[in-house]
Order: sequence, then C-alpha cells, then structure tokens
Amino acid sequence: MQVWKTLKRKPPQLADAPELPEELRYLWEWFREVFAGEPLTYAEMQAWSSMTGKRLKGWESELIKSLDRIFWKVQHDRRS
Repeated sequence: MQVWKTLKRKPPQLADAPELPEELRYLWEWFREVFAGEPLTYAEMQAWSSMTGKRLKGWESELIKSLDRIFWKVQHDRRS
C-alpha cells in the first residue's frame, strides 16, 4: 500500500493482489506500529501491547508474527 501511495499508481506486482478484508485492517495497522526493522519477538509485542493498551488475543499475536515472518522471508529472498 505504501508503494502505491508513494507512486500514485498501483505497481504491476500488486495487480492481482486481493484487497485486505476490512475486518483485518486493524491487525495490519498494529503490525506496522510494532514493526521496528528487526525480527519481531513476543517480548516486543507484549511491551507494545502494554504501552499502547491494545490487548492482543492469541490468534492476533500469531497472525502478526506470521506477517513478520513473511516480511523477513521476502526480504531474504530478494537479497538471494
């Protein structure tokens, strides 16, 4: 999304990407808030949760960790 906003057009790589379901948008925003440029730990998520008052349910924390793992896998694959 950020690339799209910056370029003012949809990049070709996102042409077939599905829309993010509105019901899950808050989790994407939470991931963006807690992401710090290093692989995410549960301790960091817990600290973020305490600091922001945003209480994570178990499945929400697992989904955020999955987003983080996907991000780092893509980063690694791009460098290879």
